[in-house]
Amino acid sequence: MRSYCMKHNETAAIHTRGQELQVYRMFKSEGKTAAQIHEAVKTLPGWEESPYWVRHGEAWQKLKGEVEARVAGHSNQCHIACRGITWEHEPMLVHVYKFDGDKYLKVELIIPSYDGFLPVLPLRSITEALRCHEYLVPEFIAKPKPPYAGHEMRFISLSEYLSREMPPDLYASQCFPERPP
Repeated sequence: MRSYCMKHNETAAIHTRGQELQVYRMFKSEGKTAAQIHEAVKTLPGWEESPYWVRHGEAWQKLKGEVEARVAGHSNQCHIACRGITWEHEPMLVHVYKFDGDKYLKVELIIPSYDGFLPVLPLRSITEALRCHEYLVPEFIAKPKPPYAGHEMRFISLSEYLSREMPPDLYASQCFPERPP
């Protein structure tokens, strides 16, 4: 999982806004990329099929509503997709948008909080989000751009996030040694 995260460390990042984990990537805005995303999102099961839906579905719908309201509040933000999905049994909100005149398309996966049957390590959550990103936009469709290319600077790298969030006493945490003071 560490290797997978390091593979994407230069082309994915974590938004530092909000309480939920938000893993995003950017791509050059092209019709074929948006079409691929629409098709890929349609093939995935909805988050209503998650075993956690009964307990957390109302909160997830509220999260989706907040994201959609934020988009509606920006007069120059173009909505491309916003759908709750289940990826590898994990709920995620796919949020895809761009700003008018911007040459980049933003693909954001928001992982809502929920009480699972077992605890999930941040490393696993990031890895699953990256795999979902690759499914939504395979590299043969579009190559991801660095997260700082024409985007706000409120993000941190994957390795920085994992060094902060992984439990310090686990062996797996030694893969991300930069711990904050």
